[in-house]
Amino acid sequence: MAMTDLTFVTDQGRFNYRVAAVILQGESVLVMSEPGLPYYYLPGGRVGLHEPSEVALRRELKEELQAEIAFAQLLWINEQFFVEDVSQEKFHELCLYYRVELHSESSLFAQSEFEICENGKWHSFKWVAPDELEKSNVYPKFLAKELKQVFAANHLSPKHLVEDGLNDSFPER
Repeated sequence: MAMTDLTFVTDQGRFNYRVAAVILQGESVLVMSEPGLPYYYLPGGRVGLHEPSEVALRRELKEELQAEIAFAQLLWINEQFFVEDVSQEKFHELCLYYRVELHSESSLFAQSEFEICENGKWHSFKWVAPDELEKSNVYPKFLAKELKQVFAANHLSPKHLVEDGLNDSFPER
C-alpha cells in the first residue's frame, strides 16, 4: 500500500509536514535545487501518514541522495508561512530539521557540486558556507544564523519524543 504524504490543499493554501537534513562538511552545508527553481533548500521531503519523522528522513535521503544515515539529531522545529517563489502558492509548513551524518563511505563529500536523478527528476546539490547562505537564495532564511550557532557548538537541541501506538511496521531508528 502506498504511503500518503502529509500535505493537503485548501482554498487558503497548502499545508506541508516535512523533514530536512542539515548535512555538514567542514564549514559547509549541503543544499539542493531542481530545474526551474530560483532557490536552494535542504535535502528532505514530506512525511507520510503514520510515519515517524526520522524514518521519513532516512527514506528521503535514500531516495534523493542514495545515501544512508549514520546519525541523526533533531536541531530545529520550524513552523513557516510563505508564498512559494514560482507557483505563488501559499504554504503553511511544519518542518523538522535534523543534523545528519552520513556513512563515511558516501561519495557525496568528494564533490563541491553534483547532480542526482531521482525517478526521472534531476536534483542539483552543492556545498555552501554559512556566509554564502546569507547572500544566496537559500531557504529557510534562518539557516545562516542558526548554522553559525551549530558550528560554534552553542546550540541545544530540542527534545523529540515519538510515541507510535499505531505502527509496528517501520524499521527501528
